[in-house]
Amino acid sequence: MSRVYNSTFDEQSGNQLPNETRCPECDGRVRADGGERACEDCGLVVEERRIDHGAEWRTFDDDTESKSRVGAPRTTTRHDRGLSTTIGYKRDGGDSQFSAAKQRRLHRQRREHSRAQFDSKQERNEMYGLAEIRRLHGALDMPKSMWERACELFRAAQRKGLFVGRSLDAFTAGALYAACRCAGLPRQIEAFAKHARCPLQKIRNAYQVLNIELDLETQFRTPSDFVPKLASAGGLSPEARRLARRLVDTVESEGVARGRSSGVAAACVYIASQVADPEPVTQAVVSEAAHVSDNTVRSRRRDIQEEIDIGALRG
Repeated sequence: MSRVYNSTFDEQSGNQLPNETRCPECDGRVRADGGERACEDCGLVVEERRIDHGAEWRTFDDDTESKSRVGAPRTTTRHDRGLSTTIGYKRDGGDSQFSAAKQRRLHRQRREHSRAQFDSKQERNEMYGLAEIRRLHGALDMPKSMWERACELFRAAQRKGLFVGRSLDAFTAGALYAACRCAGLPRQIEAFAKHARCPLQKIRNAYQVLNIELDLETQFRTPSDFVPKLASAGGLSPEARRLARRLVDTVESEGVARGRSSGVAAACVYIASQVADPEPVTQAVVSEAAHVSDNTVRSRRRDIQEEIDIGALRG
């Protein structure tokens, strides 16, 4: 007997399924329903648990009856990749308050959950380090990509055992600074020390260890990278900003910088303000924004004035 093949409609998935329309046992009609195919006469299940390869149910409305069956994506900024369990306090999902007995039970559950949250000291250090990176990231108002990159560097350092005998606080700040250096952001390590919970020298040491042991691909910073920040800190006029930009470009092309970035940028901003602004910025303001000393600004200013004609640039 020849069998007939046809396509039937699956009411659950809404798809046309190529199904055999005759039962292999009683030659009855086979129907697809609810993800399985069964005979209408004898009830034989020909196929079950069909995999639905379609997209998840999604809705982008503001209603509370969302059909989404997915949670938040995994993230590298959490020690458990964002798959942790959170136990509530006084109210449930419907904003109904728990009874006193249930609140006490939830308190005991949170306590035991906190004790059993970490299997090792390594996981506890990882949670502390990633939380500290998040705090520094918020204090310094940095892009989210730097946060994620710093967490990856912190984990890589932990896997290589670089924390032995060293400060975790120093490595959190050092990892965030290393992420900025790899991305080419003009952030100075002194700014991280203002918000970190360790001295500046420890952060420098931690960054050096990360740079050497992890073989980081850091980008070289030029004086032009620091000019916008210093010009904003000094409140320069548009004319002074343009002069500072032309001056620092000339300094870089003439080779006057000689690898000195922030000090040369501070001197260029100071010279441009002295020439073009009616109320020029002081050396103290520029040096503080550049994290260098006043003497450094004066020394770099003398070097620039000896090599470059400032009046010609202004004209």
